[in-house]
Amino acid sequence: NENKETRTMKRSLTGLALGAALALYGADVRHPWSHLDYQDDARNFRFAIIPDRGGGDQRGAFTNALRCADMMHPDFVMSVGDLINGFAGSAEGFRRQQDQLTNFVSKVRAPFFYVVGNHDICVNISSQTNAYALSRAAWHEHFGKKSYYSFVYKDCLFAVLDTMDGRDSFKKSAGMSPEQHDWLRRTLAERKDVRWTCIFMHCPDEWNTSEWKKLETEVLVPRGRYTVFAGDWHTYFHVKRYGFDYYILSVAGGGWLLRKLKSKMKYKRGLL
Repeated sequence: NENKETRTMKRSLTGLALGAALALYGADVRHPWSHLDYQDDARNFRFAIIPDRGGGDQRGAFTNALRCADMMHPDFVMSVGDLINGFAGSAEGFRRQQDQLTNFVSKVRAPFFYVVGNHDICVNISSQTNAYALSRAAWHEHFGKKSYYSFVYKDCLFAVLDTMDGRDSFKKSAGMSPEQHDWLRRTLAERKDVRWTCIFMHCPDEWNTSEWKKLETEVLVPRGRYTVFAGDWHTYFHVKRYGFDYYILSVAGGGWLLRKLKSKMKYKRGLL
């Protein structure tokens, strides 16, 4: 439970000790250390990614994933959505699920960045015709007005997208609104000189829309230096699009049914 000041002081003391050791050994090329390429370099960093929990929460799996990520001491933790089961039936039900989630995440010492999934903000279904409005209201109550956003860390851009933006009923087309696409293009243009860009989203179905394909060919590919992360399928995939890495992460507690996956693979292969 060290605070930032304590960690900084320890690094300073370590640096002084190594400086004294270097002075002691002088020009001798032999020394009792492997190398001096420190992992806390100003340009290097590590982040963890927590995948889907929603859609069949396996007891204890999500909190264990958070605990393991915390033990790695990452600079921060990302996610790819579906962090609650959703479809709670009432405003209070959605509020309880989000309260439980934020309580779990509060145990992680590093910053945690939330991504909207189709269980966090649900589509309307026949038995819950107001699921979209209730779930989006619960999201805004807990996390503010922005469901898509960006930040820069050590000269790398992180863009977090909302693939439920504007979707209030189930349909196979993905859910990024024109306004969100415009925002993403502006964000990429404003940060065109960063070292790398990481894009996080929930539904990889977005990649098959005409708007995303135009974004790729007109902006992302000419720009280069980017990676895309998604969830939703509850199975790990890694593919190359235009030579760049696209990852679909598996689960951290979410349900996993091989027969269900196989039944959808014909449709999904169109995205890969």
